[in-house]
Amino acid sequence: GDPACPTGAQSCASPTVVSAFGVYTGSTTALGASATGSCASTVAPEAVIAFTAPTTGAVCARTRGSSFNTVLYARSTCANAASEITCNDNGRNLQSEITLTTVAGQTYYLFVDGNGTASGSYVLALTEGTCPALGFENCTDGIDNDSDFFADCADTDCFSAASCITTSEVCTDRVDNDRDGATDCADSDCAANAACLPPG
Repeated sequence: GDPACPTGAQSCASPTVVSAFGVYTGSTTALGASATGSCASTVAPEAVIAFTAPTTGAVCARTRGSSFNTVLYARSTCANAASEITCNDNGRNLQSEITLTTVAGQTYYLFVDGNGTASGSYVLALTEGTCPALGFENCTDGIDNDSDFFADCADTDCFSAASCITTSEVCTDRVDNDRDGATDCADSDCAANAACLPPG
């Protein structure tokens, strides 16, 4: 399957396993709710990603582009809350980001959780280096001004910008364009879109 589209139970018993930098997507809606981070009150379902670091050094993990209010935390031992390394809620608007100091070959457990009972489609970007400093996105210049890997209307900073609000859903950009709470193929507007139809 596509490594950018995790499947399975996504729990400590059956986490999604990744070992490369990249952008990983999925949904927490139908998952279990057995873990919580120290930085927010959450009884929401969570996705568990077992990330084996490909390098030694800083790694930035962020949930920008997710469709719900996320909480992101990391543990060294999946089922042990006391092994939490770091936790973030609302690092950038309603999305989260953490910087981990990793050792090549060591596995870290990343939890994409929701604030309170929030759940939905998530985007987890793993990039080498520390997370960039907070900045401001210009929503119409085609440039990723705040260095968060999302430019213009794909950046959640621009979620409410007049230039980014449309009446129909774009089915492949990971943005809830029509602001109805459903993104891309999860939106009924995209039911007949080729990108959302099953293969075959």
